[in-house]
Amino acid sequence: MKRIVVLSVLVILSLGGAYYLTMYRGQADSAPAHVLLGGLEENASALTAVTIENAEGVVFSARREQNQWFATHLDSMLTFPVDMTALADFVSELTQATVLEGKTAKASQYSRLGVEPVTQPGSQGTLITLASATQQWRVLLGNLASSGMGRYVREPSQQRSYLIDKPLALPVGNADWLTKQLITVSVNTLSEVIVDGQEPFTLFNNSENGEWQLFDVAASELAYPGILSQTLNDIVNVNYDDMRARMPEEALDEPLQSITLNGNKQTLTIHVFAKQQDASGYLVSIAHEADGETPWTPEGIENWVFELTDFQARGLLTLRSDLIRSPEAE
Repeated sequence: MKRIVVLSVLVILSLGGAYYLTMYRGQADSAPAHVLLGGLEENASALTAVTIENAEGVVFSARREQNQWFATHLDSMLTFPVDMTALADFVSELTQATVLEGKTAKASQYSRLGVEPVTQPGSQGTLITLASATQQWRVLLGNLASSGMGRYVREPSQQRSYLIDKPLALPVGNADWLTKQLITVSVNTLSEVIVDGQEPFTLFNNSENGEWQLFDVAASELAYPGILSQTLNDIVNVNYDDMRARMPEEALDEPLQSITLNGNKQTLTIHVFAKQQDASGYLVSIAHEADGETPWTPEGIENWVFELTDFQARGLLTLRSDLIRSPEAE
């Protein structure tokens, strides 16, 4: 009889202990929903610097100068304008990121969520640092949740990690969050475009009717209506894949093609180069003379070399023969 009583007591204690452990674990893992970085939303407009880094180094960094943000991660001295939409979207999402539940506080398990310090070899984490003149916010972004609906995070000063409700897209390449608009001039502002290359040609804006013409070629001889406007738009809307600072006294090879835009007391020249060692894509440098007018390009653009894919460079490599209707088409 005594044995039965003892066994009954042990069963009750075991059940009670199991219930306690279950409740304790639930309390540890389920944190009340709250904003990840307190105070950031109210101070977002006062931010002056943003840095994103991983185990390989700084992926993106920028500082605010008046109302413009400039990237500082490409060179120790030179800066380049940031894509304001990309940066604003990221900061906005981060300010609204809400903690869904608590996760591990054990450093030995951080790697499972990707929230280990970026200084740790093989770290998968990405450290975000945002600063104003008086405050700083830091958070480690880890792996995306398997559902794809959130991301694991940890503040470096805390042991506990969390799952938040935002995936928070990050830049991958150096140029991901940089402005892609290299030339801001409207085609209507230009008076002349001179192309020097394998098949040189000149486009000019006829002041009498406002129409663009190919020098010494009648409109009826063009490949199709609108081809000149398309060519001009391809030139002024040129995009790029990556960029780097141009080294002092760096000499590039003879350009495959040079395009000079003239108009409104400004001259802008685009040089297109082949990459070395038969690599795909092209290199582009830009020189600009503004003569006191509002410039068509970011300041100091001559200090940069831009890398273009074959597709991005196609509009800069137009030949004269591409613009004229072939005899076979007649």
